[in-house]
Amino acid sequence: MTAMDTSTLEHSVVELRGEIKATEARALKLRTDADATRDKHIQEGRNPLTDSTLFEQMDAAYRSADEAKDEGLVLRKRMERALEMVAAESTDSRGAPGAGRGDGAPLNRAERRRFDALARKFIESEPYNRLLRSGTLTSGNAHIRRGRGRGAGVRDGGGRSDRWAR
Repeated sequence: MTAMDTSTLEHSVVELRGEIKATEARALKLRTDADATRDKHIQEGRNPLTDSTLFEQMDAAYRSADEAKDEGLVLRKRMERALEMVAAESTDSRGAPGAGRGDGAPLNRAERRRFDALARKFIESEPYNRLLRSGTLTSGNAHIRRGRGRGAGVRDGGGRSDRWAR
C-alpha cells in the first residue's frame, strides 16, 4: 500500500466517524420518538398490541430505528477494517513495523478481546499465583504491575508508584 492509499484510508476513517456519529444520533432520535409515541398512545388508553393499525405504525417506527442502528454497526465494521489496513502499514519513528502481532500490525478489536481473555486466564491461574506468592518474581529494581491497560508489565528503576505492584 502506498502513502497515498494510507492517506486516503485515514481520510475515510475520519469521514466514517462523522457518518457513524450522525447515524447513531438519528437512530437514537428515531427510537426516542417511537417510545414517546407509544407512551402517548398508552396514556390515551390505546394499546398498540391490540389495536392493529396502531401496531403497524409503532412497528414501522421501531423498524426504522433498528435499521438506523444497524447502519451504524455496518459503518463501525467498515471503519474497523479501514483502521486495520492503516495499522498494517504503520511504522514507528525508526521505520520499524508498529507493535502488535508478529507481522507488526497492532491488534484489532477481536484480537485484543482474545488476548485479554487469555491474559486473564493466565493471571488467574493457580500456578502463576503460586509463583507470585513464592516471591520468585520479586526483585529490588523490577516492579511488576498486574492489571489491564497500558503500562502493564515490567518497569526498571528504583522509584515506586501506586501503579506498580510491590
